[in-house]
Amino acid sequence: MISETEIKSNLRKMAIDEIQFNLTLGREDNNKKPFTNEEISQFVDQNSEKIDQCVNEIYNDYEADDELHRLVKPRQSQVREYLVDIISYPE
Repeated sequence: MISETEIKSNLRKMAIDEIQFNLTLGREDNNKKPFTNEEISQFVDQNSEKIDQCVNEIYNDYEADDELHRLVKPRQSQVREYLVDIISYPE
């Protein structure tokens, strides 16, 4: 079985991927200027604690439901639904 550290590392990477999508293509879809790589890095740095909170909430919820096996290969939608409640994106 994959370790807690590996699961959380994978979830964090997926959360950052989702944030990058929302700050680039997601903004373009709404006729807004996409963020540059530097702006994305700054946003991720500024929201690092919130990202960690999201990762911990996902892990704890799945652990409480005895479903950690579902996080061995998580789906992007599993991360997305938690990020929506935690991360606020700039207009």
